[in-house]
Amino acid sequence: SNPSLVGVPATVRVNPGKTTATFNVTHAPVATDTNVTISADLGTYTRTVALLVQSPSVKSLALNPTTVVGGQTSQATVTLTAPAPAGGILVNLSTSNTKARCPSSVLVPGGATQATFTVDSVNVNSQAGSYVRATIGTVTRSALLTLTP
Repeated sequence: SNPSLVGVPATVRVNPGKTTATFNVTHAPVATDTNVTISADLGTYTRTVALLVQSPSVKSLALNPTTVVGGQTSQATVTLTAPAPAGGILVNLSTSNTKARCPSSVLVPGGATQATFTVDSVNVNSQAGSYVRATIGTVTRSALLTLTP
C-alpha cells in the first residue's frame, strides 16, 4: 500500500507442485510505527496481509569507561534497533543523580544506528553511582557510571 516505504517483487513464482513461495520484503526507516498492506493477486483471487513497520527504539547504552574519578568524563554510545529515519531520531537522556550530568537528548542521524555523547561528573568524597538513561517512547536502556574520589 506504500511502495515508497515497502518494497516487494513485482512477481513471485510458485514452483510446480508447491502452494507457497518465499520472497524478501524491504522497508525504509520510519519515524513512527506505520501500518502497510501487501497484496498478492492470482487471476480473480487477491490475498492481503498487514505489516507493521516499526520505528527504531533504544537497543543498548554503553559507557566507556564505566568507572571514573569524580571530575572526569565518560563517553556514552546509544545504539538503536534499526537505522534512524531521514532527519534522524531524538533520544532523550537523563541521569539518576546530579553527580553525573549529560545532555537532555542526542540526535541519531538519519540512516545511522548510533550516536555518542559525553557524561560529565563532579568531584566526590566517597564512591557513588549514577545511572545514565536513554529513552525513545516507552523503551529505556540504562548503564551505571561509578564515580570514585
